[in-house]
Amino acid sequence: PAITEEEAVQADVDIVISGEVTAIESVMANIAKAGAVYNMNGQLISKKATLKDVKAMGRGMYILNGVKILVK
Repeated sequence: PAITEEEAVQADVDIVISGEVTAIESVMANIAKAGAVYNMNGQLISKKATLKDVKAMGRGMYILNGVKILVK
C-alpha cells in the first residue's frame, strides 16, 4: 500500500563508503568482453558485440553482458 503525505518523512541521508570499492571495476570488466546485446524488450540484437559495437547501434538502452548501457 502507498503511504500518505502525512506518513512520509523527509530526511537528509549521508552515504559513507569506506574501504575498497570493487563493484564498478567488475562491471567495467563485464562490459569490456564481447557478448550478446539485448534491447529493453529482451530481444536479441547481436550475438557477439563489444561496447564499441553497441555505441554504433544508435541512441537507446541496451543490455551487454548483463549491464544496462545508455547510448545518447
